[in-house]
Amino acid sequence: MPQHDASTRACRHCGRSDARAEVEPLVVSERQAAMLISLSPSKLRDLRDRGLAPPAIWLSERRLGYRLADVRAWLAARPPA
Repeated sequence: MPQHDASTRACRHCGRSDARAEVEPLVVSERQAAMLISLSPSKLRDLRDRGLAPPAIWLSERRLGYRLADVRAWLAARPPA
């Protein structure tokens, strides 16, 4: 009997969608945040150190993250080129 495959949006065995696949993350990693705003992680760190980047949050003692809403708000507030 086939098992439920939760790795895709809809199971190829039963057709049921997995709600976890449809949930947008609240927090992204530093690398993901840099990718979203088209910067290198080192440039994002430089901007953060100068207070010019979206606010970062500590996820653990050694890991930073960025709230996706903060990254989007920061992008929306950037002046047009």
